[in-house]
Amino acid sequence: MGGRSTVLSMILVFMMLEMLKAPVVRSEDITLGRTAGRTAGETAGETAGRTAGETAGGTAGGTAGGTAGGTAGGTAGGTAGGTAGGTAGGTAGGTAGGTAGGTAGGTAGLPRFVGELKNITVPLGRDTLLPCTVENLQGFKVAWVQVDTQTVLTIHDHVITRNPRISLLHSDARTWHLYLTNVREKDRGWYMCQLNTDPMLYHQGYLDVVVPPDIIDLESSGDLTVREGEDVTLICRARGHPTPHVVWRREDAQDIILDEGNSVKEMAGETLVLHTVSRLQMGSYLCLAHNGVPPSVSKRTHLTVQFPPMVWVPQQLEGAHLGHQLDIECHAEAYPRGINYWTSPAGDMIVSGQRIETTVRSEGSYKVKMTLRIKEVTFQDLGTFLCVAKNSLGETDGSVRIYGLGDYDNTTRPDNTYKSPEDGNDRGEIGLDQGAGEDSLTSSVVQFGTATRDSGTLMVRSSSTMVMMVLMVPGMTRLL
Repeated sequence: MGGRSTVLSMILVFMMLEMLKAPVVRSEDITLGRTAGRTAGETAGETAGRTAGETAGGTAGGTAGGTAGGTAGGTAGGTAGGTAGGTAGGTAGGTAGGTAGGTAGGTAGLPRFVGELKNITVPLGRDTLLPCTVENLQGFKVAWVQVDTQTVLTIHDHVITRNPRISLLHSDARTWHLYLTNVREKDRGWYMCQLNTDPMLYHQGYLDVVVPPDIIDLESSGDLTVREGEDVTLICRARGHPTPHVVWRREDAQDIILDEGNSVKEMAGETLVLHTVSRLQMGSYLCLAHNGVPPSVSKRTHLTVQFPPMVWVPQQLEGAHLGHQLDIECHAEAYPRGINYWTSPAGDMIVSGQRIETTVRSEGSYKVKMTLRIKEVTFQDLGTFLCVAKNSLGETDGSVRIYGLGDYDNTTRPDNTYKSPEDGNDRGEIGLDQGAGEDSLTSSVVQFGTATRDSGTLMVRSSSTMVMMVLMVPGMTRLL
């Protein structure tokens, strides 16, 4: 502690002591007593010793000199009186004077502290006690000072501060304990228990008030909604004493994807930066703060990533027997959620009914599975069905082509002309004219032109039959 603070504390305490009219033993009084004791001891001891030695011998002289020297030295309060009296009056006078003077001087010595005022740690809101025990206090006074603020808290048995949470525990002349209730952060700092001796005696200790962590909502991120591809920064501000340690985790225990190819289980620090976010980073993130003072705290932040719809069809070509049941499906991803529906080969929106059922099942925050069930397949069901997904950011669809299996009458269906991949038929459907017969099919070669696939499925329609073939070589194949 600085010298200036100590001087100020001493001035304050001594001024308060003067106001209370407290007796103080001054150093000049002690010096005067010692001088008087020494002079009186020497004079009395010498005179008494000489007179008694001449009249009654050394014994009487020593006794008289010792008694006079011891009495004078003890009254004055110094050892010097007894020593001087013993020297002047003889061996007996010196012994008696030294014994009496030593006893008186020990009784009038300075007080001392018992034990140490150690540093104390206390949680916010608890009570605590700062001990101060003094022996041989005599007429000296005890004071408590809060050093950091230069505040005098108590002087002797008087509480000076107006803080109602501070009191003095004083049961006898030895105990002068400072008691604080409902400790607050402003109570943190150095405290001194001191005596008005010259020089001043004191001991001091540090009171540390620990505070559990708390997350500052106004300075931390709330729920966020961003577009796919943007950068995101999540912030979590925490306070407490000691300074809290902050970590980020995903609520679902998955890894945190920082950017493409870089993920971690948790991230330390008040700031979490996610680069070029995708739908995979959508979810809830937890900010946890702890500093060793229970309880730890956490805050939940939900990240929403918006993107236009995307459709995936696992099976784009389905064969069906007339009169049999058929299930087709597709999967859609979009956020925000939009609408999902099927359209028929005629382009009409399909409404779930007795013959055709449609279902949309959620598979997460942004995924759905769309299913269409035809209970009895008819000629009208042969063709392309579309599954459509729309939201505020866009629209897309996926197609499923249904073709008939087995013998059936196709004379009512006009779409039996060939479409190449360039014309938009990427599933390799092929049709022949009504007049073509089976004999010509087995002997003809189908030419695709510039094929783009190594293999695929060819579908050949005639007026009475359908023949399925597999395309193995780019460019052309034979119908078997």
